[in-house]
Amino acid sequence: GWTVFLFKLVVAVAVMSAVLLGLMHVMPAWDEGHMLERFLRLGALVAAGVVTYFAMLLLLGFRLRDFARKAIM
Repeated sequence: GWTVFLFKLVVAVAVMSAVLLGLMHVMPAWDEGHMLERFLRLGALVAAGVVTYFAMLLLLGFRLRDFARKAIM
């Protein structure tokens, strides 16, 4: 039910957060480099977060239809 659903979401968010924090640890400071370099780094961080989050959801057994379910009242 809802407990398993929310647990899987929390796991996916935790893994995504760990990946993003790890990447930010190895990246140069945000005030270093030209503006284009900073935009590219930010884009890479966003892409890594998106890929990690959805990859974890896929590994945990989520499907797109899980998000499209309508509530039964």
